[in-house]
Order: sequence, then C-alpha cells, then structure tokens
Amino acid sequence: MASSATNQSRQVARSRERPALRRSRDWSNDRYKVLMASLSSMQNGVGRPLRTVGFTSSQCHEGVTTVACNLALYAASCHDLRVLLVDANDSSPSLHQIFKVPRAPGFLDLLVANVSESDCIHDMSSRSIESWPPALKSALRRGKGRSRIVSWRREEMPTPQLSVMPAGISDQVAHGFCKLPNEDWLDRVAESYDLVIVDLPEVSSASSCAFQWSDLDGVIFVLAAESTSDIAAQKSLRQIREDGVNVLGIAFNKCRTHLPRWIDKRLGD
Repeated sequence: MASSATNQSRQVARSRERPALRRSRDWSNDRYKVLMASLSSMQNGVGRPLRTVGFTSSQCHEGVTTVACNLALYAASCHDLRVLLVDANDSSPSLHQIFKVPRAPGFLDLLVANVSESDCIHDMSSRSIESWPPALKSALRRGKGRSRIVSWRREEMPTPQLSVMPAGISDQVAHGFCKLPNEDWLDRVAESYDLVIVDLPEVSSASSCAFQWSDLDGVIFVLAAESTSDIAAQKSLRQIREDGVNVLGIAFNKCRTHLPRWIDKRLGD
C-alpha cells in the first residue's frame, strides 16, 4: 500500500510539471496547441527560432512517432507551416507505413549514398486529401472539424504543406559503416522548410552511426505515463545531455484518466 501511494504521488507530481498529451492520437487536441506554442516561444543556441526539433524517449512504445506525426500535422494544418517529417528511427522505422510511401530512398540513403534530398522527400501537399491513406485522411478531417481555428467543408479542405522523408535502407549503416559524406544534410533541408521534425530512435537503442543529435536545435523527450521509471528516464536524459544535446523539455504522454468515458469526453470537447 505504501509503495502504491508513493508511485501515485510521483505521477501527480510529474503531471504538474510536464505537458500531458492524454489523447495523443488526436492531433487537434489542445495539448498539441500548447506544445506548438511552447516550441514557437523558444530559441536555439544562437538566438533564432527553433527550426529543427527531434523527438525521442527512454524506451520503445512511448508514443514518440505518434507525437511527432501529430505535431507535424498540427503545425502544417493549423499554422500553415512548411513542415518536413523525417524518420531517423533506424531501429524501428514506420513513417513509410503511416503515409504509404516507399521506404527507400530515405534518410539512411541520404547519409551514406549518392542521392539528393529531393530523391528522399515525398511532398504530401502535392496529393489531394482524397489520395491520402484513410487513417490520415479521417484524422485530418476530424481535426479540422474540431479545431476552433476554422472548419472546412469536405470539398474545400486544403492539403497541409507537409513532406515526409522515410527511413531508407542502407547496408552500410546496418554493418557499422560510419563515414557520412552528407553530414550537412540537415542544414540544407532546413532552408526549404519552416519546421523540420525528426522521429528519433529511443535512447536505449540509438544507432552509433546516426547523425549527431546535437546538430538539432533541440530534442523533446517523450515520457509515457506509468510506463518508464524515474531512474530510467533520468539516465537517458543524462546520456543525451552529456552528448551535447539541447533537451527542450519533456512531453508527458499516454496519461490515463480514471473518470467515466462520457465525462472525460465532455471535458475534452
């Protein structure tokens, strides 16, 4: 009982300190609005607005890809930003499946092969909403309908200025070949976008051959409620900070509510 009370008090304390993304699968909820506002108010190390932001976690299944995708959709749809979503999660790539684009060429190929950025980037804005994968299409419509910014009729809905760079496939990276001729790829692609969001692998399995995370303007650490221990989270944060990564903050994800569903739904609308 004492242990249960201690754990509960820790969860309460954490929820007061970190933004909660309780319904993280719905990109239109107010949590992403708060997260975007926080990022917009921050600056990088040289006093300029953030332009390249990564998302990572201590371990897998904490919702990093979900948070990164939904923030990209929110920024592109509700702020009219030109957004590039990059799959740098070489341990468990999934953006090509979510957006129904080829896995290669992509991020890994760009690092080690003689391919251009344009070969690796898929411009989703060049496709009509009707051609988007069904899950993304319905999420976009649902989000636009719920958003207090504007409500679109089905035939008038504009396509977000969102582009996707899948993970790619590279045997050189898989076998430990760490010579990266295109290490300056991030600076080049950032020139064409207002915001670059990078889906990173979890800290516990981050590839030694991936690009330097410290090249990003900052990284958001995603922490799933009632999943990762404080010790594991602190160890991961300490590790990436020692590597020179600018940790912008912690997004507290998958926060469960103990209210009846109908009450929770009414409070969230």
